[in-house]
Amino acid sequence: MTPTYTNTDQRRIARYLGMTVGAFQKKYLRQERGGDRDWLNRSTPCPFLNLSDNKCRIYSVRPADCAGFPHLKKRFADYGHVHHQNIDLCPATFELVRRLQDSLSA
Repeated sequence: MTPTYTNTDQRRIARYLGMTVGAFQKKYLRQERGGDRDWLNRSTPCPFLNLSDNKCRIYSVRPADCAGFPHLKKRFADYGHVHHQNIDLCPATFELVRRLQDSLSA
């Protein structure tokens, strides 16, 4: 699971890290194959995750995708594919889907 980085995200984060956008892309990102060719993390876990305390090292300038995660405030139908991908990875998404299933079963 990796966030997508918009051009705005890339400029903001690169500036925060004192890098050019090109250097930021080369060091941290890769472009998805096919279709939209989104910019994604080059590696997992996220290179900005501090493994000692499980906190984001760039939290104040994190990508919009991270800031909105787990996308529970938007129309569920628009993010169904994201929720499906994240059920096994995100406890909040798992709980959302479980509660939705329970309410539909009742």
